[in-house]
Amino acid sequence: MTRGEAPVRRLIAVVLIVLGAAGILLGRLGETLWAPPTERSAAVALEDPGPAVLIDPGVAYVGGRTGTVQVSAPGDVRIIPVSPEVAEAYLGDARHTRITGVPTWTTLETREVAPAGETTLPDPAGSEAWPPAAGAPSSEASIEISALWREDGGATPAHPYRALLIVGDGTSPAASRIVITWPVDSATPWVPYAYAAGALIAVLGLVLFAADHTARALRRRSEEEA
Repeated sequence: MTRGEAPVRRLIAVVLIVLGAAGILLGRLGETLWAPPTERSAAVALEDPGPAVLIDPGVAYVGGRTGTVQVSAPGDVRIIPVSPEVAEAYLGDARHTRITGVPTWTTLETREVAPAGETTLPDPAGSEAWPPAAGAPSSEASIEISALWREDGGATPAHPYRALLIVGDGTSPAASRIVITWPVDSATPWVPYAYAAGALIAVLGLVLFAADHTARALRRRSEEEA
């Protein structure tokens, strides 16, 4: 190799190393800064929902079989999985709000039921329709969708899906905000290719750089011995 070719080889080696590092950096950005969301949430804010909110059977599963139903309330609240029949018997003609679907991945659809009905319900703590272990009252309540799915029988339900009854003491507003969150597959398909290509190009650059360094060392030795 002539002296004129050596600078060109070094330049190519440096360019390959820089391009390889850029590919690895691109892969890292695809996993962090440019990564898609890891979850999606559908929510609704409720100003005057009545003493109870009922999430229709199956609504919690719209985005998948895992995730969380979270409820915030001005007072104590609990989430109680119940059959639609038990829920209807408890609610009777009382005014309440139903969550009937997920029209978009950010919004829960609601419907007011019996707007002129009773504004109070029996305190669920004293009801025999569900066990006391249904949940201790708190201003924040949540339930794991995966646990609900298992209890509903999984892919082959032993019984129809249950509704989720959201209620406090039967007098105060049942909830101020309800959010259902589902995880999503956040993998970026091109990230592994960016890492692999970047690493390969960087290695080629390093090999070429090392070869150039060795060639220069041998040339200097030959010149010294001449």
